[in-house]
Formats: sequence, C-alpha cells, structure tokens
Amino acid sequence: MKMNALVMSRNTSAIKALVTAFAELGVEYQVSLSPSETLERIAAGHYSALVVDFDLPHAIEVARAARVMPAKLKPVLFGMIGNGTSIASVFQAGGNFVLYKPLDLLQVLHSFRAAESFMQKDRRRSSRQRSETLAYL
Repeated sequence: MKMNALVMSRNTSAIKALVTAFAELGVEYQVSLSPSETLERIAAGHYSALVVDFDLPHAIEVARAARVMPAKLKPVLFGMIGNGTSIASVFQAGGNFVLYKPLDLLQVLHSFRAAESFMQKDRRRSSRQRSETLAYL
C-alpha cells in the first residue's frame, strides 16, 4: 500500500523535480493540467498528497475544495509558489506546506519526508467499482 499524490501544474521543470522526488520516495503520482480535472480526480479517489501550483488560475478554489473533504480522505496540501505569490495565500487556502519555485530536489524531499507522517495511505488494493441496485419498499 503506497502513498499517492496528485499534482496540478503546467510547469514542466517543477513536474520533473516532483517526479524525481516521488520516484525516490516510492510515491505513486498523477499529473493534472486543469482545475476542473483536478477537482474531478479529488472527488473520485483518495490521494495522500495534493500539490497545487498557486500561480495557476483557480488554484485557491482547488485547495479549498480539498480542505472540505472528510477527514479520512483529506490530502496533505503542498502549495508551489513563485515570486509573485504570497505565502499567506497558501495557508489561507488550507495549505500545509509551501514549495518555492524553481523547485529544488532536496527541498522537495525534505518537505515530503516531513509530511510523511501526516499522509494517509490508500488501503485499497484495487479501485472500487460503482454499484447500483434497485430496491422496493
């Protein structure tokens, strides 16, 4: 049972640094390019970590949506920020950790190791299939 992460970013150098860190830590990952796709994936599955690029439009809404999930499904939220984004915006949106762009591999590894105890592993061995049934009362 591994930890898994969802990354919402369009920055290729940041994604490369995250993928390298995930490979070293043994974390499965998925990359999402749009806020709508990210919201769909958050609602459909369980993620141990959510990495959001706060330089993208609607990043704050994605972070807030992740914060209102039930406690057992709530991911640890990492906010990637550049020079033009304030740290306060990440924490006001419910972020747990901040990653500064351009990402440094050692910084990412240190942050993920610090957050590892807060991340919840997905206990399912396979994905669940939606089932429906008809009931007569």
